[in-house]
Amino acid sequence: MPPIELVSAADGRFFPGLLVALGSALASASGNFNYSVTVLDGGISSKDWERMAFHLQRIGAEKKIEITLTRIDATGPLMEGMPSRRGSSLTYARLVIPAILSVPKAIYIDSDVVCLRGVEEFWTGLETGAPLVAVRDPLGILRRDPLTRQLPQLKHKLPYFNAGIIGMNLKSWRAPQFQAQITKLLPDAASFRYVDQSLLNLVFNDCWLELPHECNRLLTLAACSIMGTDTELANYHYIGGRKPWLSTVSNFYRHAPNLLFDQMYSWICSVSQIQRTVCPKSLLDARRKRLLYRLVLPHRARQYGEALKTTLNATDVVQRLVANRNRLFFPYVTVQP
Repeated sequence: MPPIELVSAADGRFFPGLLVALGSALASASGNFNYSVTVLDGGISSKDWERMAFHLQRIGAEKKIEITLTRIDATGPLMEGMPSRRGSSLTYARLVIPAILSVPKAIYIDSDVVCLRGVEEFWTGLETGAPLVAVRDPLGILRRDPLTRQLPQLKHKLPYFNAGIIGMNLKSWRAPQFQAQITKLLPDAASFRYVDQSLLNLVFNDCWLELPHECNRLLTLAACSIMGTDTELANYHYIGGRKPWLSTVSNFYRHAPNLLFDQMYSWICSVSQIQRTVCPKSLLDARRKRLLYRLVLPHRARQYGEALKTTLNATDVVQRLVANRNRLFFPYVTVQP
């Protein structure tokens, strides 16, 4: 059986996230597949690369699976012609994967994900022949990106997917009709609200397979508000600019997810967990908003209330999520597609 092809991209600033994304994905593996991991390297130091290779191989040994790790330089010609976002073209790494891998399919994962569920459902989902496998974004439908409304031929009510974790049928992606659409849209991608994610939604708008939200749970307020009562294993996606490794102070509703990231990082690297606090102002603002929304949007007020409760009990919430680490990581969780 061929290995699962797992691809990600990061520079030195995103290295901690990359290590946790790949490490937790491998730790959550079923044990039924070996893994071939490819990283598009936008500036990872040799020391960090060696450290990551060591820890990923250790996880593979514990899972009794083979892991190969390949490093591809993404600072030179590979990303030429790609737009830049926030000073980096790595945002568009997904688009070059069909050209750099000769395999028929792959899974792409962003470097800001903690996997408690694993990614193998994206792999088995590709067996349906769908060009792309993904989870619906909270945006819901295509028209929520304002610039897509300017395309009259588009069916704007079609579902909109998040591209943070996707299964890629590379054979389909290499087909002339898809490559032509990507090439045509690429010059305008930086204008889309969600750049290459919106581009991919335009290209694959009516031919992707949808997976459950737990496979790629975006950490919005609504998602964070249910962490305290959630019973499903999930992959948590740290969307937005507030990444947990960039600060030890959390926004109120991200405190529990950030503690989860810290727990995973300390486990993967065998280091002590950092001390994390919650921003007092964000707590005060959340309490005020909960009171305000009681008058105008009761469901939103309930979300704030549940998120506050999760934050105040964040340590217990995270301990519950990873309390039985042996169950989660070592007797190979079998993922049901």
